[in-house]
Amino acid sequence: MEPEAKRAKLFADVVDLDVGGTRFRTSESTLRKAPFFDALLTHSIDGTLAGGRTAEGAILVDRCPVLFKHVLEYLRSGIRPLAVKGSTTWEQFKLEFEFFGLSGEGLEEVGPQGEAIIDLDVGGTRFRMSRLTASRIPLLETMLEAEEEIGRK
Repeated sequence: MEPEAKRAKLFADVVDLDVGGTRFRTSESTLRKAPFFDALLTHSIDGTLAGGRTAEGAILVDRCPVLFKHVLEYLRSGIRPLAVKGSTTWEQFKLEFEFFGLSGEGLEEVGPQGEAIIDLDVGGTRFRMSRLTASRIPLLETMLEAEEEIGRK
């Protein structure tokens, strides 16, 4: 295979996006994790995508770039944005994730001071508390530390 063909194959997976006037560059495989982009890229490859490209060839997505960067980070790494459930930010993230077909799965609830919220099931009774509060209970602190250790492996 010639060097030019190798280079073309190496970068064939790169996709340029223009989201609300902000440029993003990522891989096709990353974008395909979202149903919206899977359909969009399929239409683009099939040649059935009507318009939707900038003069530079980037795929035009008429959404808020500030919110989109969190969607893209979730698609890349699985890291979920944090927001207080019911807050304006939570609702904005929820709508954005739903738009891209992610059904809000990429959101992590936090308490009013920004602490993570966890759900506990104790003998069939569910408890909801901040991670900070749970860490103050010795048994739960040990369980949280063990969970973090497992997550690092």
